[in-house]
Amino acid sequence: MDVHSSSNGLHHIVGYGSNSVVLAHSNNNNHHHHNDYNNFYVPAPRPLPKATSSYQFLPVVNLVPTIINVPVQQSKKQQQSHVVRDEFRQEQHRPSRGTSAFIPKYSSFDDPHMQDYYARKFGRRPKSVRSSARSDTLYRITVKTADKKNAGTNAKVFLSIFGKKDKVCRKLLTREHMLRGQSQLALSVNGHSKTYTDDSYNMEYTRGATDIVYIRCRELGVIHHIVLEHTGLLIEQSWLCEFILITNVRTGRQWFFPCAIQLDDRKNNFEAGKKDEFVIECPNVGEINKILVAHNNKGAAPGWFLDRILIEDLSEKRIYEFPCYKWLATDEGDRQISRYLLPKKKGDSDRLATAGVPYNVTVYTGDKRNAGTNARVYIVMNNRKTSSSKIFLMDGKFERADVDQFTIDGPDELGPLTSLIIGHDNSGVGPGWYLDKVVINCPSTGIEQTFPCNNWLAEDTGDKLIERELREDPSLRKVRPPTVPWYIWVYTSDIKGAGTDAHVHLVLYGHDGKSDDIKLKSESDVFEAGQCNEFKVDIADVGTPFKLRVSHDNKKLFAPWHLDRIEMENLKTKKRYTFPCGRWLSKTDEDKQIIRELPAEGPGISKPLPVVKYTVDVYTADKRNAGTNANVFINIFGECGDTGGPGAGWFLDKVVVRPEDKRYEQATFTCNRWLAEDEDDGQIVRELTLQNVAQHLNKTTYNVRIKTGDVFQAGTDADAYLKIFGDKGDTDKIHLKNSDNTSNKFERARVDHFTYEFDDLGKIQHIIIGHNGKNVGSGWFLDWVEIDIPMRGEMYRFVCKRWLDKSEGDGKIELDLVPTDVAQKTS
Repeated sequence: MDVHSSSNGLHHIVGYGSNSVVLAHSNNNNHHHHNDYNNFYVPAPRPLPKATSSYQFLPVVNLVPTIINVPVQQSKKQQQSHVVRDEFRQEQHRPSRGTSAFIPKYSSFDDPHMQDYYARKFGRRPKSVRSSARSDTLYRITVKTADKKNAGTNAKVFLSIFGKKDKVCRKLLTREHMLRGQSQLALSVNGHSKTYTDDSYNMEYTRGATDIVYIRCRELGVIHHIVLEHTGLLIEQSWLCEFILITNVRTGRQWFFPCAIQLDDRKNNFEAGKKDEFVIECPNVGEINKILVAHNNKGAAPGWFLDRILIEDLSEKRIYEFPCYKWLATDEGDRQISRYLLPKKKGDSDRLATAGVPYNVTVYTGDKRNAGTNARVYIVMNNRKTSSSKIFLMDGKFERADVDQFTIDGPDELGPLTSLIIGHDNSGVGPGWYLDKVVINCPSTGIEQTFPCNNWLAEDTGDKLIERELREDPSLRKVRPPTVPWYIWVYTSDIKGAGTDAHVHLVLYGHDGKSDDIKLKSESDVFEAGQCNEFKVDIADVGTPFKLRVSHDNKKLFAPWHLDRIEMENLKTKKRYTFPCGRWLSKTDEDKQIIRELPAEGPGISKPLPVVKYTVDVYTADKRNAGTNANVFINIFGECGDTGGPGAGWFLDKVVVRPEDKRYEQATFTCNRWLAEDEDDGQIVRELTLQNVAQHLNKTTYNVRIKTGDVFQAGTDADAYLKIFGDKGDTDKIHLKNSDNTSNKFERARVDHFTYEFDDLGKIQHIIIGHNGKNVGSGWFLDWVEIDIPMRGEMYRFVCKRWLDKSEGDGKIELDLVPTDVAQKTS
């Protein structure tokens, strides 16, 4: 295997094939083993066809069962005689003592008459040791450490087991009774998120030893994979594990897991411009369909620009190439330090999209004294079939009563989540943290889930846990139309002065609509001459695209930009489209335009759209003060989308559009209304219809009523706005300037009325309402919003009953509301 790279961090590679998974990393003298990968997740692999020789474990390992032994049916007498020799099986098959119900042993901890006695004597009431009423199963975990030099470890080891019926998440393997050799090692784990700080609980895995651990949990069914982790940060804490054997004590069924491999190489690898080669042995994984490469972000300069990885299958005499051409660094590009790479196929471009979809994570720190933390916070996302591994939330502040937002990459098969594990590494000064809740939004599924916590994650407070498993509050779930993840490659021309420092924006047009404005963001310098920059975005489903509008804001000193082309790949359909440009976006070059319309080329497009140049004549009315000194923009709507551009206020008479080559007749659009915030209805954007068909097109009236709450200082003087989304379209941002019934808007306990006309939006799906947070007393307590549509006979009510205030609650000043009630009005 060849790796072309540059870095001094610890690197890991996982290969996914049709049969199994292989995970490997380098083992340099000056590096540390640990498991704090950023955005690192491991999907469930397929089973191996047969057992293989021993392999070394990594801090995070996803293993696959290779042997499943089901014992033959035994006689009842044989079973009983075998049970007597195993105290844990005896516990599973206790006789019922002549009754149909199980009678547990007496425990004074569960005796209500003893509670007051313990409270007086020890100062607290004891926790119940009585097991839950659920049916539990005992599993024997056999851990074999290899008989090689330095194979053992004293690090804490965690085990996750994933079965068909249930799963066990990150159980710390500790000891109650530990004797090597012929004696048993027993551990019964009876709860989630159990943490031990006493070193007497820790197990030490020594060279050549076989350790046996017992875990009690719900019946897991057929076990399809496990995840093994340890907390070792030092070279001497590296662990060489030979295998894991899991036995269902009641049924005797077994699952055997050989370990993965470790690249044992002490050289200084991954230097700039260098090719590193490794020879590894592993199970037959079949055809490799993706690999995962990551590093631990340690060392003086951990940032790594990976060119590509070549893997040669010596038995099949086949070479796989995995292009990357990206940074794995927290301060470059998209700030990711782990990436899934796909193999290059014949005819493929050198640049391939990385796997995974974006998740938006919002973390709310509670409003309690010393609630904040400077420890490193991580999450693990779970669903019924699989889970991500530990994902660290980089650069979060986690201050008291503050909100931190992150965008991470995760598996596309995770949503909706069944649980969320969140914790921290207990580092820094004052690591204790009071967590209010976590909100996970997956735009590609349209599902937003809330996981309440309202508890401390601290070793010196409460139950002393620094990791918790959170469950969703289903009443707070929000469902919106799913978006489509796209991967974008932007190629800047390789000519002098082609690069730009301006902010670049895109709008994608398709047969099912257009996207919102897409701002291309990056932590490093982008759009340099001869450079290709890559982005991953979520946008509304527009169907097959036919054009892309690209523009920049013309800010910064070096704003002119010569764009070669843009490529976009739909990550759901895997279809890739090209948008050629080859022109300047500049106020000083060519035609001095900073907006370009680029026709699409790709699957489903037989002929790209032609680019037509229009001449627009604008007639300002002959009326006092009708002129304007504002910058005027025009947006022309047609069958193939629109030309884009916001409006600026003035009194507009009409607009005439005529093709320069006279291929079409001129088109006249009548307005005869103000486009001004302080005139008419306060709107600065209007849709104009063609004059000769205007009489056949009816506008739809929308009567909007907004109720300000009846609480102290509920009103606001900020500039409020509204945006309405329907199944046939949506409005632009509506600035709520002029109320129909009052000039002093949004006062306490008052209902303000607004009237607007738009093309029919269809059934309203949701609205966005907010304000700009400016002026004294900008905080606003919004009670409800009603939208009445007389033409459709529908009344939509959106109940809010909360603050839109930076200093109240979660600090939000913009909300996305869905209808709480829809009434059909009868004439």
